[in-house]
This record gives sequence, structure tokens and C-alpha cells, in this order.
Amino acid sequence: MIGNFLLAHVAYYEGEHIMEHIAGKNPKALDYNRVPRATYSYPQVASLGLSEKQARDQGLKVKVGKFPLAGNAKSVILGETEGFVKIISDEESGDLLGVFILGPNATELIAETALAKLLESTPWEIGASIAPHPTVSESVKEAALAVDGVAIHI
Repeated sequence: MIGNFLLAHVAYYEGEHIMEHIAGKNPKALDYNRVPRATYSYPQVASLGLSEKQARDQGLKVKVGKFPLAGNAKSVILGETEGFVKIISDEESGDLLGVFILGPNATELIAETALAKLLESTPWEIGASIAPHPTVSESVKEAALAVDGVAIHI
């Protein structure tokens, strides 16, 4: 299916897929759950994959981790503590289902989770990664740890 999200980076993704198909390379099916969505507003908003409601509507049991930017040192330094990172995970498989970010650098941070989704990383694996300090990106790690109730800075 072509035309899911009307975003430039989705058009690139679809174009690459079509060219691989034309070249006879038998590309993998397009996976729109891996598409990062970015809204360049103030505050910035970014998301990837399924919302809690969408996951539950599909019959999935979910675990959610949410980390407020008020607990993030770099957000405090920037004076931009309103916002959060939220990670939705499949309770049974541990799969990363969705990510929602509201706040500074959200449109940049979502790329980290897009890579995690491509590599089929779990929230545990994201939480086990080492993030530089102080960075807003630590909030992604903290939200991933919060999925299992082990966030450090809240």
C-alpha cells in the first residue's frame, strides 16, 4: 500500500521500495509502524507506531513507561521541562509498539526509537543502552526503564 502518511520521508521510503521492486530485488513489505512522525511546533511533538488505544483495540496487552522531562537534567538546563517521553510495549512479547514524545528535540529524539524499532529492540534494550549526560535523549532511556517500573530519575 502506498500513501499511508503524507510525509516527505515516507515518500522517500516508498520511492526506495518501488525502485527496489522495479529492479527485481524483491524488497520487504513496507512497515508503516516504523515511520517516525514529527510535528515542528512549540513544543515539538513526535511519535512512532501504535498508541495505547490502538494497541488495545488490536487486542494487545500493553505496558507503558512514561518519563516527565522535569526529571531530565538537560531539560532543566534548557528551561524546558514541560513534556514527556512515553513508550508502549507489548506485555507478552516485550516488543516496542509505540513511542510518543512531547518537548524539546522531540523531532530529533524519535529517530533513536525508529532505529530501535527497525532493529526489533525491546524497551529493556533501550533502557540498557548508555546515554550521554546531560542530554534530553536520556529521557528516552528513562521512559524505556519506566516500562518495567525501574526508571532511575523519578
